[in-house]
Amino acid sequence: MLPSVAQGRAGCRHAGLLVAACFLLTFITFAAWSLVVPPFGSIDDPAQLVKAAAVVRGQLVGSPIPGGNSADATVQVPAVFVRGTQVPWCFIDNFQTSAACAPAIQASDSLESVTTYVATYPPTYYALTGLPSLVAASVLGMYMMRLLSAALSALFITLAIMAIIWWSRSRLMVLAVLVAVTPMTLYLGGNVNPNGLEITTSVCVWVTGIILVRERLYNPPRGLVVLFGVAAGAMCLIRAISPFWVVLALLVLFCLSPGPLALLRLVRRREVQFSAMFVLLASLFTTLWAIKEHSLSVLGSPVPTTVSTAHILATLFTLTGGYLEQMVGAFDWVDFRGSMGLQAPAVTYITWLAVVSLAVITGLVLSDRKMRIALSATALGIVVVPMILTFLQVHQAGYSWQGRYTLPFAAGLPLLAATAVDPRGLLARRYWRLVTLAAAGLALAQILAFAAVVHRYAVGVSGPLDFFSSGWQPPLTSAGLLVIYAGAMIAVPCLVAVYCRNRPLLPIQQGPVSTGERNGVI
Repeated sequence: MLPSVAQGRAGCRHAGLLVAACFLLTFITFAAWSLVVPPFGSIDDPAQLVKAAAVVRGQLVGSPIPGGNSADATVQVPAVFVRGTQVPWCFIDNFQTSAACAPAIQASDSLESVTTYVATYPPTYYALTGLPSLVAASVLGMYMMRLLSAALSALFITLAIMAIIWWSRSRLMVLAVLVAVTPMTLYLGGNVNPNGLEITTSVCVWVTGIILVRERLYNPPRGLVVLFGVAAGAMCLIRAISPFWVVLALLVLFCLSPGPLALLRLVRRREVQFSAMFVLLASLFTTLWAIKEHSLSVLGSPVPTTVSTAHILATLFTLTGGYLEQMVGAFDWVDFRGSMGLQAPAVTYITWLAVVSLAVITGLVLSDRKMRIALSATALGIVVVPMILTFLQVHQAGYSWQGRYTLPFAAGLPLLAATAVDPRGLLARRYWRLVTLAAAGLALAQILAFAAVVHRYAVGVSGPLDFFSSGWQPPLTSAGLLVIYAGAMIAVPCLVAVYCRNRPLLPIQQGPVSTGERNGVI
C-alpha cells in the first residue's frame, strides 16, 4: 500500500474517532439534563410533549378552540401525555417541595383529548422528537423523546467544534463555544423544547459563518459552505421567530465581510447557491406557517393602553438585567428573579459575566474596525431587540419576553470576540494557561448549576444538603448523574488545553489558502 494512501486512511480514522469522542462527550452533558428533570417537569414540558406526540400522529395543528387563544388547540394523544399535564403542578407551584410529590403515571396507548398552548408552532422539530412516542407511550417514551432532542442538540454543537478544528486558525473559538453553551442551553437542549435546538443550531451558524467570512471567504471549503447552509436552514425550521435571528446573524456577518465584490464572487459558487436556496425555502415555509397559524401569538397579561410609553420603556429597561441572567440559567417555570424559583448559583452568573465581558472588551480594544462594528452591533442588539419586540406587542401580551428567547442571537457575541483577538505577541506565552483557566471556571460554574437543579428536585430549594439518598431520585440517581455530569465537564477543559497546546499559533487573516488548508489540514 502506498504511504500516502495509508496516511490518508489513518487520517480519516483519526478524524472519525475525534468526531465520535466529541459527540459522545457533548451528548452526555445534554443527556444528563434530560434525566435530571422529573417527568413533565421542565419549562412548558407538558404542552411541548403533547405537541410532539400529536404531530407524529398526523395532527400538525389540532382542532382550534372556539373563543380561545389562537395558539390553543385540542389534539388526540396517548393517555400518558394527558395525565402528564397534571403531574408537575405539586412541585412547580411550590419550589420548596420535592418532585417526589408527583403521582406515578401508568403507560397507556389509548388516545384522549387534551389542549396544548403550543399547537400552532412549526411542526418540524416536533416531527423528530415525537417519534419515540410511537414506540413507547409511557414515561420511558418521554425520556426517549428528551434524549433524542439531546442528541440533535449535541450533533450541532459537535459540528460547530469540528468546523473550528478543520477550518479555523483560531484557538479561542473552541473556548467561545463553551461560553455560548450556557447552562440554560444545556437545560433546554436536553428537554423537549424547540428553543434548545434553535440555540444549538445558532451556535453552528455563527461558528461556520464567522469562519467563512473572516477566514475563508476567498476560497471557501465546500464542506464549510454546506454546513453553514444546513445549520441555517435547520434553524429556520425550528421556531416561528428563528428566520428573524438568522437574518440578524447574516447582517452582522455582512459587517465583517471585505465588501460586496467578495460576496458576489462567493455567490457564484454552486454550493453557495444551493445552500442559499435551502435557507430561503426553509425561511419561507416557517414564515408562511407562522402567518397562517398565528404562531407568534404570545400568552401574557396585556398592559392597559392607559399606561404611558415612558413607563413601558422604563419597565423594559429594568427587566433587561433579568433577561441577561435568564440566558445563563433560570430553570423553573417562573423565569424572573425573586423569592421563588430556581436560578443558577451566583458564582455561575459571575463567571459568565466575567468571561464574556473580558472577551468583548479585549475584542473591542484589539480588533479591527469591522469587528468593532460587529461586536458593538451584536452587544447592542442583545439588549435592544427584546425591548423592541416586547414593546410592539406589550398591549396584547404584556412583558412576556424571556431571556432564553435571545440566546440564538446572543450566542454570537463570545464567538465574534474570540476571532477578534489575535493570540500572538503579548498573549502567546501564557495563552494556553489562560484558556485552560477560563475553561475550568466555566466547567465549575456548569457543575454548580447542575447540582442546584439536582438539589431542587430531590428535596426542594431549601432542603437539606444531603440529597443523594432522600426525596425524589432521577434515573441513575442524583449522585450518579452528578458524577457523570461532573466527569464530562472536567474532561472539557482538559481537551481544550490539549487542543490549544498542540495547535499552532497562526494569525487570523483573510486571503487565498493552500490546498492543505482547503482540506482542513492547517
